[in-house]
Amino acid sequence: MFGTSSAKPSNASSPPAPLARQMAKDQAAAEQAGSDVMGPRRDSVATVRDQGSQALTVGTDPAAPQADPVVAGFTARYTHLLGRPDGVELRRRPATRLESANNPSRDRYLQLLAVVNGWPVTESPAPVFDWPVEALRPDGHSNDEP
Repeated sequence: MFGTSSAKPSNASSPPAPLARQMAKDQAAAEQAGSDVMGPRRDSVATVRDQGSQALTVGTDPAAPQADPVVAGFTARYTHLLGRPDGVELRRRPATRLESANNPSRDRYLQLLAVVNGWPVTESPAPVFDWPVEALRPDGHSNDEP
């Protein structure tokens, strides 16, 4: 009979468990960061991604001095949200979150969700995530060291 199979349903639309777990941990950590900003707020990593995307669009090298104002904007936003001073550790947090968002498994998961749900399939965001990660690296950005 149809629908009576004892086979376990496929979770093809779910990200791999470790990736989903890490994404949830990252979100929880962001929400519990000890910020004095109350109420709904835009994810700081989304802000970093969007500002990095603008710099990428105009062709700014993430290690060039022209990237300094963009990196200063990232860090100012992040220091405000977390209530912590700028530094290597603070810069590592959004870079780590962007690296995890840039996971090819996550990218594939989002593509599959789009297909299954009839949403438009978008291009891979990898270059958009790569730019701020590179710009936030201590060794790649000598002019804006904390």
